Amino acid sequence: MDLISPTKETIPVSVWARQLYTEEDPRCLVVMEPVERVTGIVKFDFSGRIVNCDQSFATLYGYLEPESMKGLDIKDLIPSIELDPENNHGELVPKEGIKLCATGKMKDGSHFPLSIKIRPCTRSYSTLMKEQKQGERTESKDITYEGTVWVFNNI
Repeated sequence: MDLISPTKETIPVSVWARQLYTEEDPRCLVVMEPVERVTGIVKFDFSGRIVNCDQSFATLYGYLEPESMKGLDIKDLIPSIELDPENNHGELVPKEGIKLCATGKMKDGSHFPLSIKIRPCTRSYSTLMKEQKQGERTESKDITYEGTVWVFNNI
């Protein structure tokens, strides 16, 4: 979540809220803590193979160079990602994308919490949707996705 300061500065924060039960008026305790937000970008194909990524994404996962991540399976790095239309009632990822809270798995096997927004970035999303509605099978090589990953660290 972003907090806007009185000086109009945007500050990423972690928010924790708890309802307090008292005999008086109901109250809530809200704690906001500034965090550092790291953002990385990854592109992968329908099968989950990484096509490319930026340096931030590679660093998040413990790789020195983005090139060394090409060909890796995104599902090995973020196991909860589901891109199979058979598991999504026959639909591709919607044009506006999907946002997930997930767990990432680094090169050394350690895990970390992350958020990811996945959206299609294909030759023409509307063409793919028309083909899908007409019952035509879309070639998996025609479908690519872009994922924007956010990781938050306490300051």
